[in-house]
Amino acid sequence: MRKKIFIVLLVLIIGGVVAAGWWWKTFYLSQDRTHTVSRGDIISKVIISGKVDYKQSTDISSEVSATIKSWHVDENSVVKAGQVLVELDDGLVTEDLAKANAMLADAQAHLKDLQSGARKEEKEKAFHAVTLAEAEFNLASKRFDEIKQMKADKVISASEIDSRTTALDVARARLDAARSGKNLIEAGTRKEQVNQAEAKVNLAQAQVNRCQVLLKKYVMTAEYPGVITARHFNVGELVSPGTILLKLLGNTDPKTIEIRGYAQESELAQIKTGQIAQVESEAFPGNPFTAVITGVVPQVDRELGTVPVLLSLSEDVSADLARALFVNRGTVDIALTTGEVRDVIRVPIDAVEGSGEKAALWVRQGWGFERRKVTTGLSAGRWIEITDGLEDGEVIRLR
Repeated sequence: MRKKIFIVLLVLIIGGVVAAGWWWKTFYLSQDRTHTVSRGDIISKVIISGKVDYKQSTDISSEVSATIKSWHVDENSVVKAGQVLVELDDGLVTEDLAKANAMLADAQAHLKDLQSGARKEEKEKAFHAVTLAEAEFNLASKRFDEIKQMKADKVISASEIDSRTTALDVARARLDAARSGKNLIEAGTRKEQVNQAEAKVNLAQAQVNRCQVLLKKYVMTAEYPGVITARHFNVGELVSPGTILLKLLGNTDPKTIEIRGYAQESELAQIKTGQIAQVESEAFPGNPFTAVITGVVPQVDRELGTVPVLLSLSEDVSADLARALFVNRGTVDIALTTGEVRDVIRVPIDAVEGSGEKAALWVRQGWGFERRKVTTGLSAGRWIEITDGLEDGEVIRLR
C-alpha cells in the first residue's frame, strides 16, 4: 500500500515539474520582449533648422536729400546689371552744373587769350593810344609854355594858369598810361598771369566734376543682376541720406545662394566643413536637395545656444530649383550625416546596458537569458552597432 502511494506521489511530483517547466517556457519566457539579431545599416544624422540666404544681397539707400522723381521697378521685378531702378529730383544740382560749365568756359577762354598773347589789333590800338597821348601832351606843354609871355604882358588870369597847369598834368598821366599799356603788350603775358588763369580753370573744372559726381547719386542702378524683393516710398516723397529705398538680391545662380543653419553647441563636434547635407525646403516638401557645409560662424547665440552653420548648394542642384528657392525664400530642414556603417550587427538600443567596451546585453541560453559583455559602435535612432560579442541570429532580451 505504501509502495503504491509512493509511486503516485512520485508521478505527481514529476508531473508538477514538467508542468512548471512548460509554464515557465510558455508563460514566463513569453512575457519577455525579444529580438532576433540581424545585420543592417546605421546612418547617424543631425537635424537642424535654417533659412535660405544670399551671398549677393544689397539694401540700396539714398545718399542725398531729395524727393523721388520716378520709379522704374516694382517688388519682384527681375533686373539686369546697370539697369536704372529709381531717379531722384536733381533740379538744383542740374542748375549748379550749368553754372559751373559756364564758369569753366569763361576761365578756359581767358587762359587761351593769355597763352596766345596780344592780337595784332590790340598792338595797333596801343600804338595809336600812345600817339594820341603824345599829341595831347605836346599841345598841353605848348599852351603851358605860353603862360610866361602872357604873364609878362599881363593878359592871363590866375584861373587860366590853373587850367593850363591841370591840362598838362592830365596829358602827362595819359601819356604815361598809354606807354605802360604799350610796353605790357610788347613784353607779352607774364607767367604769374598765366598761372592765375590756370588756377581758375582748375577750380572751375573741379566744380564741374563735383556736380557731375553728385548728379550720379540721384540715379540708382542695379550693381548686379537679380530681383527686387522690397520697395519703399512713393513718387514725390522726400527721402534723406541713409534712407533704404529698395532691396536687391543676386541672381538665381546656385553659387549666389547660401543656406544658414543653426546648430546647438553640443552638436558642433559632429559638424565639419565639407560634409554633405540633405536639405528640404518648407516651400517644396518631399523634394530634398544636397548642400555642402562651407563653414561654421564662431558666434554663439547665448539665449538659444545655437551657432550658425553655412552651406552652399551642391553643383548638381538645377537652375530651376535654385530659381524656386530664390523666389520662395523660407525655412529649411538640414539633415547632416555624421556617421554611417553598412551591413553590420545591430540591435535595438534599448537592449543594451552601458556603452562602448563596458556594454552588456541579455542573450537567450536554453530556457533563460544570460548577461553577456559586448562592444558597441555607432548608434542612430533606435539602432546601435555591436562590433564584438554577438552573432547574427541570436535572440536577445529587450529592456
